[in-house]
Amino acid sequence: MSCECDQRNTWPAGGCCNPCSASAANTAECETLPSQISNFTKSFFGEVTKTELDGEVQWVLPCNLETGLENNPRAPDEGLACYFLRLFQDGILGLTGPTGAAGNDGADGFNAYTVTTQTFLQPSLSDPNRVIRTAYNPAIMENLVVFVRGSGWYVVNSYDLDGALHGTVISVVSGTAYNSAVTAGKLVAPTGPQGVSVVGPTGPTGPQGPTGASGPNPTAVNDWVQCEGDPWFVQVAYTQVQFSGGTIQDPELLLPDAGEYRVEAILDLQSIPDPTETFPLLKFKFQLDGGDVSGSEIRFSNMQWDTYHTLTFWAYLTTSGVNQQVTLWANAGTADRVYIRGAKTRMAYVRLS
Repeated sequence: MSCECDQRNTWPAGGCCNPCSASAANTAECETLPSQISNFTKSFFGEVTKTELDGEVQWVLPCNLETGLENNPRAPDEGLACYFLRLFQDGILGLTGPTGAAGNDGADGFNAYTVTTQTFLQPSLSDPNRVIRTAYNPAIMENLVVFVRGSGWYVVNSYDLDGALHGTVISVVSGTAYNSAVTAGKLVAPTGPQGVSVVGPTGPTGPQGPTGASGPNPTAVNDWVQCEGDPWFVQVAYTQVQFSGGTIQDPELLLPDAGEYRVEAILDLQSIPDPTETFPLLKFKFQLDGGDVSGSEIRFSNMQWDTYHTLTFWAYLTTSGVNQQVTLWANAGTADRVYIRGAKTRMAYVRLS
């Protein structure tokens, strides 16, 4: 007779007919199935670490059983029983021992080249065969292409232990004359045949590019003004030169467009007769729309008393807009000792870009 797994332990008297039970009736004589599985797992594997990921329980085995022995690794997804069987069948490789001592140096190898030992006459493609005497080298072999410096490229037909190379020239060095002497000591090196120079056909002309943007078109490349007015005396502080009188044209210009300019002033100066005083130092500069033009200031101090002098100076400047005004400014160490004559003064500009 048999009993169901969940039936009470009622038959036979004193027997064990319920291994699935986890009640207090679990004994050494009647061990339940959970107790048996737990004891087997612990006895066979040791302590197993269990983790749970997304509802799935995963085991981490002790003693590196997941990876196996260092020199006998366990294959991915290989069952533990299959892994043990493979070790029994193939044998277990021992651990790698320490690195041994370095061995003795090997003998030097042969150079992969040789040299000619006797003079021979240069061949040509119509008279290609030559015997070339060389220092024997086992790197030179039949059917090899070698290059003889100063001669050309040869196919080795045969090569003996005396270093006699029977070769056929397949390409000669440019400029080498037929039957000229190729002296001893020339390098003989294994190589491929000389490459063929190939010039491909000219490709088609590409399409014409788009027309570039139009360059600037200035309204005028240069202009000038002739000044008019009564004499203007130079003052101590920097002051704009502005003439007075009936007909007036001050030294000032309107630069029509944004760009780079060269601005010039030609001044007619006169000093008053006063030899008892030290002649004052004069300074001149340009201003562009009320701001000093960098690098435009000059100094003048070699004028004698009661003399006339014509002074020319210039500066380069860049404007950022249209119709910007350039004006002339002057300064003296002593006021009212030098004056500028309007009728002899003018300003000019040249637009550079």
